[in-house]
Amino acid sequence: MISRARAHMPNGVPMAWMASEYDQPVYIDRGRGAGFTDLDGFSYVDFNVSDMSMFCGHANPAIVAAVQAQAARSTQFLLQLLPDQPPLRHWWHGDELLTLTGHNQADAVTQRTTGWLRYELLRDGELVRTELQLFILQWYGLGEFTAMLREAGFQQVTVHADYQAGQLPADGGRAWTFEATRD
Repeated sequence: MISRARAHMPNGVPMAWMASEYDQPVYIDRGRGAGFTDLDGFSYVDFNVSDMSMFCGHANPAIVAAVQAQAARSTQFLLQLLPDQPPLRHWWHGDELLTLTGHNQADAVTQRTTGWLRYELLRDGELVRTELQLFILQWYGLGEFTAMLREAGFQQVTVHADYQAGQLPADGGRAWTFEATRD
């Protein structure tokens, strides 16, 4: 699988940290609720919970049905952009331009990050459609989340910083990765 993936993505993974963290990347076959199963048949609890799976779980039946219903009508999903913000990304399709911008704001008191994404579709220089997508992410401190994992039955909990195995978390770090196992 990794040789096939390397033909399409640098290091065979969609994000650089995925290649540096482990000797062999995990390729997901399917997900349901809070977990997923890789191509080798191993099951995992998804503590990384990327994007919408953190809010809704993997393969939430209501979301799957809604996406299938929309895809039967059209496969173009759009969100609005703020006009005073430069786009983060843009895509041209003939005379149509789709642009994306976003913003995140962290609140240390409530331990929440609020973010939004806005897409804007323009055709021949005229705004055709806009939409806004809002994300609210609750986060926990290092000690809080470690305690929650232990309460959930994980005896071995190791925390790495900035996607580097063995690097301890420090103030100003970008990310923490929790490695938790049950005996």
